[in-house]
Amino acid sequence: MRNTVYQIHQILLAPAETVDKRTFYVADDEPADLYDMANIIRQAIGARNIHHIPFWMAKTAALAGDMFKARGCRSVPLTSFRLNNILTEYVFDM
Repeated sequence: MRNTVYQIHQILLAPAETVDKRTFYVADDEPADLYDMANIIRQAIGARNIHHIPFWMAKTAALAGDMFKARGCRSVPLTSFRLNNILTEYVFDM
């Protein structure tokens, strides 16, 4: 099995009668690591190194973001919801 992009491309190229009204589940063989992917993108565009912060700092910033959002701020960079999405591994047995 190839990566997800390849699989979707093959579905798009398939004859309509073989894919019409069917459900396809696509997945990469190995789960993608967010940090590794971000590093590949960073290197490709020539951006500076990615810095790590301790979890307690991220959690504190997320809680502060929650408070700002509750007071009506719309463009809060980090909230508990976003932090949870970053930390959640979305790996499913296919």
